[in-house]
Order: sequence, then C-alpha cells, then structure tokens
Amino acid sequence: MRTLTFLSLVLLLQFPVYCEANLFNNLYKYSIPEEDFNLQDDVLLYEIDFSKYKDGNATKILKQLGFSFKLDASKIKPVIKESRLFIGDKQGRVAFFVKNFTFGKATKMSITWGVSKFTNNEDWENNKQFNSLGLAVSFGTKKFSSGGPFYYPKMPRFIGYFISKTAKVNKRYLGKYYRKSGRLLCLSNSSNEVTSNINLVEDFEKHFEGIKYDPITGFAFQVFSKGSNGSLAYIKNIQFFGPSK
Repeated sequence: MRTLTFLSLVLLLQFPVYCEANLFNNLYKYSIPEEDFNLQDDVLLYEIDFSKYKDGNATKILKQLGFSFKLDASKIKPVIKESRLFIGDKQGRVAFFVKNFTFGKATKMSITWGVSKFTNNEDWENNKQFNSLGLAVSFGTKKFSSGGPFYYPKMPRFIGYFISKTAKVNKRYLGKYYRKSGRLLCLSNSSNEVTSNINLVEDFEKHFEGIKYDPITGFAFQVFSKGSNGSLAYIKNIQFFGPSK
C-alpha cells in the first residue's frame, strides 16, 4: 500500500486535525534562497494565496476554490493561521484535496510551503513512502493502468512532489504501482518554510523519458501519514505560470 502516496483515491482509511499553538512558533524565520526561475516570457495563469483569508476553519474556503475532498480529507479540518493553510492530525491520515486545472497551459509552478511536524514512520530509502505534505500534479487526459489489482483506477501520468526528512532531494522514486505513469520527487528535507520553483516541462520530459510535455490537468495537496503519531504541514501560496501567447 506504500504507493498510496500521490496516486490512488480508492483506499478507505480513517482520521481530526491538530494545531497545537507551540508548533506555530518560530516557523517562518528561515527560507532558502530562490533558485534561478526565469519568468521573462511567462504570465501568471493561476494563484492561490492563503494570506488573503482570515484565520479559521478552511473547509469552506477550499470547497469554494473548487477542491474536492478525497479519502480522509473530509475528516481533517484544515485551518488558516498566520496567512497559511495548515493540514495535519494527531495520529495519521490519507487525504487528498483535489482540484482540476483549467487555466491554460502551465509550464512552471511555484509553491511556498513547509512541514512543522514530520511523520515518524517515513523511511524513503527503505520503501516506507509516508509524508506530511505532498503536491501531486497530473498531466494530460490519457489514463494508464496501475499494474496492480483491478480496483486501482487508471490514472493520467503524474509527478508527486513532496517534503521529507528521509528522502534524497531530487531523487526519483517509484511506487509499487503506477510505475510507468507515476514519479515521486522530494524537493526539500527542511523543517522550515521553503519556496519550491518547478519547471514542469523540464521535470516531465526528464522523468518520462522520450515523451513530449503534456500540460497539467489537475493538482492535489496530499497527506499520507497513516500509522504515524501525526503530522502538521502548511502551504502559504501556489502559483502557475505559462506562455504569454
């Protein structure tokens, strides 16, 4: 079941959110320098900036933004606090907050996010593919078999970006299923807030060798902390960019 990370919305697992005040203290004092991210020929296609919203329960906000709640997402109570969307729990969940992307041909993406409490059961080098926060991006509409049981749905190609304390940054991981259509990439090991600037075209064509870029059709915020002692992570904002013409 380790490949639930970013991929299937078919397994039923259970789980309340937790946001203890001490975990919010001193989270934002550090940010890695932004990498060279040339947007000269690009325009902003779509943005979600959680600093625009008041503190409080974020369930209604996410639904108004067009997110659907999958698996345990309806049992987690995401909150806005200190201009960030926090997602977490006290024990462990598998949850997807999924949104279709219909805002043009995105070629680049930027997300400011962080983890304040990692899962205690992740060990990516030994196939324990758990994480506190991930961003799954699907490409195109053509769907592919999981290579596993019949009840695993066919899915488009996807890349699951994530923050981890044990995975190697920029190493490509594969799950047990969706090995032909899914790629998992760690972007940071930091427990501090980071901004990840992502060239979607380069990542797609590098990790799906020999295949021309297929524009994104959806994305999801994801938690896979089942069996752990809980996790807490957050997103400050996410932006998608594409050609001006």
